[in-house]
Amino acid sequence: MLALLACLPVAITACAGPQPIPPSNAKASTPFSVPTVGPHHAHYVSPTGDDQGPGTADKPWKTIAFALTRTFKGDVLYVHGGTYRENVNKPRLHLGTESKPIYVTNVPGERPVIQGAVYLSRPEYWNFSGINVEWDPSLTHPPGFMVKVTGGIGWSWRNSEFSGSRGAGNMFVGVAKADYGPVDPKLWTLAGNCFHDLRSAASAGSAANLVLGTMHHPKSGTIERNLFFNQQNQDNITIGSASGAPRNILLRYNTIYGGRFAMTLAGGPHNVRITRNLIGGGSSDVLVRYDGSYSPDTRLFQNLAVDAQRFLRPDIGKHIDGTGNIVLRGSGPYRPTTNATTSPTSTPSPPVFSSTDGCDGFHTDMPQA
Repeated sequence: MLALLACLPVAITACAGPQPIPPSNAKASTPFSVPTVGPHHAHYVSPTGDDQGPGTADKPWKTIAFALTRTFKGDVLYVHGGTYRENVNKPRLHLGTESKPIYVTNVPGERPVIQGAVYLSRPEYWNFSGINVEWDPSLTHPPGFMVKVTGGIGWSWRNSEFSGSRGAGNMFVGVAKADYGPVDPKLWTLAGNCFHDLRSAASAGSAANLVLGTMHHPKSGTIERNLFFNQQNQDNITIGSASGAPRNILLRYNTIYGGRFAMTLAGGPHNVRITRNLIGGGSSDVLVRYDGSYSPDTRLFQNLAVDAQRFLRPDIGKHIDGTGNIVLRGSGPYRPTTNATTSPTSTPSPPVFSSTDGCDGFHTDMPQA
């Protein structure tokens, strides 16, 4: 699905700082292997199905919300193509395990779209792939976020498209509430997805394609090989807020383009590593906005900027260790400079992408990418 997923083996070799990560073969989607299971563990859902049926290949269920509640550890839920107009609002999810995870995937060659909203609380070892979500313009009481995943362990969402939210964002990841206190997400992954076309309502204030909320003591989360692009007045990724911030996040190999800011860091995120991303096209004079909160072990390093002026304001770079970042400037051949956090404003690079308005765009011949 994604035509460009940032990987920077050429540009980074010119930088000071840590040794470059060996190049990897960026692809249009990330690996997602669904195990072969027997008929008792394979379930199906289709827009033409019936929730009163058995959920088999020839008699599939009708709604995703219902199907999720009938899927157990070791099961695979195959989702047929078509539009599912529904709000999947915190269905009671059965627990997968590390040895017997749960898979929810599109039927090969088919494209399912949930038109509405998806809220999942504390999914354990659930793996989604090819399950797309788009905004329902007919909603009279729209949710704050189109997709919201809170808490959970070992979950992933891959190779999907999230678009069109008119609320506070296309996706939110943060803590879940429980009787005994907040539950952090642990060992979660977002990979190979396309986030775009965020236009928040006038009353919604600022919004972002992806919002990471407060996380107190989580294990690591990984955001890699995704494509984010956005309207000029909204952000692509928001990491934290005045009420708190996430911890233990690795954000790498993503392409992040357009919007007001590529990223906003707020609330003092801890141990957030932002590296090897291809970033650019923001309407602000900086790509990353940082509120100056104490953010131990949070680093922005070895990223490549295009169609941009600079990554950070000069007085901010020292707070989040903005080393090894490159801004490509000038016309004609691309001439990298390694002091991206302190360089003065200059003419942006010429266009580097074949197009910047679709998940199948963002092709480039730029060798540094």
